[in-house]
Amino acid sequence: MTVVQWDPLRELLALKDRMNKIIENAMSRSQYGGSADAGTWSPAVDIFETSESVVVAAELPGLSPSEIEVRIAENMLTLKGERKLEKGIEQENYHRIERSYGSFSRSLPLPPGIKPSEARAEYRLGILHIQIPKAREAGASPVHIRIS
Repeated sequence: MTVVQWDPLRELLALKDRMNKIIENAMSRSQYGGSADAGTWSPAVDIFETSESVVVAAELPGLSPSEIEVRIAENMLTLKGERKLEKGIEQENYHRIERSYGSFSRSLPLPPGIKPSEARAEYRLGILHIQIPKAREAGASPVHIRIS
């Protein structure tokens, strides 16, 4: 039999992680019998750069493009919207509600040197793709300087 040394700090950190998950779930997801659309949620977002643009991909399943607001101001991208509980189904008829409902607002900083006025957005299969072209840097092409 292997003897394992007891580490109280590791056990406290594990307990803290479990408690954080319990509290997070209780606050972000509605409870059975409570108001399902009272909570807020935040869509998962990926932001990456290509040589030509900054690309944002946000998970927004169950929404239509008309329910999503996209705004760029001062190198800050803001996504807003609301996912509503299906109408016609009574709250007490649910056995479990795990998906998050309610309004969301997410503001994300963007890198400098972009052209927000030329941004394009496309919504497909529950994913919102936003492409924001990069501005060409002044003097990006090589300049030969004559030495006298």
